[in-house]
Amino acid sequence: MRGLARKFIFCFGFFAFVWLCGLVWFLGKIEKHIIPREPCYCDKVVVLTGGSGRIELGLKLFSEHPIKRLFISGAGKTTTLQDIIKKAPAELRGAVEAQSQNIILGHEAENTIGNAEEVSAWLEGQSLPHNICLVTSNYHMPRASSELRYMLPKASFCLENVYDETVLGNWWMRTDSRQLILSEYHKFIASKLRHLFVSVTAAS
Repeated sequence: MRGLARKFIFCFGFFAFVWLCGLVWFLGKIEKHIIPREPCYCDKVVVLTGGSGRIELGLKLFSEHPIKRLFISGAGKTTTLQDIIKKAPAELRGAVEAQSQNIILGHEAENTIGNAEEVSAWLEGQSLPHNICLVTSNYHMPRASSELRYMLPKASFCLENVYDETVLGNWWMRTDSRQLILSEYHKFIASKLRHLFVSVTAAS
């Protein structure tokens, strides 16, 4: 019994260590501050709804750069184009409205996997290459970009983060922040395991 207990403690300690190392690595993938970078070329902006500021940033990028299409994935079932235009910053609303024919709403996605499927379906039949500016919250970006890259391996991505204060500072001391980060981390692990399982199954 004593030997069994030692094995159990060792296994528990090992998996706890791996889990903690993974969490540190995952936190390192979340941009917590605005990082100056060279502007990247993209002809499509894709916004994944579900967090504040995402649509506004997508509309800003769409109106300020020569981008051909703006796709908003996971828009509510009853959301209209006029509802979206109203979310544009006041100084950009006219420019957004003038290009509104190039704004496409996706109404079906209910989660990140659904976002990836919806974006893939929208791009189906469109000519390559797909140069996509992906917009979502910084804490969501690692999983979101992973799902879209898995669905669209030939696309190139420029990642535009909405910087959520939830993950800044001592996030582990706030219950809501801690729950959000740990939930995203576990979903990210589940996403990677699902991709691995599908790949292994397809190869066998």
